[in-house]
Amino acid sequence: MNIDTIIQEAVKKDSIAEAANMILGDNNVKVGSSVAVINDPTYPFEGARGKVKGESAKGAGFMDVEFENGTVVPLQTSLLIPV
Repeated sequence: MNIDTIIQEAVKKDSIAEAANMILGDNNVKVGSSVAVINDPTYPFEGARGKVKGESAKGAGFMDVEFENGTVVPLQTSLLIPV
């Protein structure tokens, strides 16, 4: 999806935060991807590796990530990098 299409879809969202997450979100993070958390001000997982389980109930720009200890957390995809 190109950036123009992403922006057009994002402006249809209910909130500015949801639209921003959608625009910033992809980072080439897909279901099943192994990822590392590059920055995380909310949870203590910075630098941790995990596996993307699927889209999060938090909405656009978030994915559920499962860590080695079995913990699953919703994280912004803009804070993740494929490894």
